[in-house]
Amino acid sequence: MKNYLAAILSALFVWLAFPGEGGFWYLLFFSLVPFLYAVKKSETVRQSVIFGLLFGFFQSCCLLYW
Repeated sequence: MKNYLAAILSALFVWLAFPGEGGFWYLLFFSLVPFLYAVKKSETVRQSVIFGLLFGFFQSCCLLYW
């Protein structure tokens, strides 16, 4: 459960780092760390794929809000 939240948190950090959204550009330097931690701690390839899909889904939902 903690790794799922790490992937989602990483997507939110990437969203905040984009110009015009939150203005927190400095988050870009460590925004992928929670996602990479979740992928590294995953037990199977299937879990890694799920983390990637969660990351991509939440990042796209935040960036493409129109």
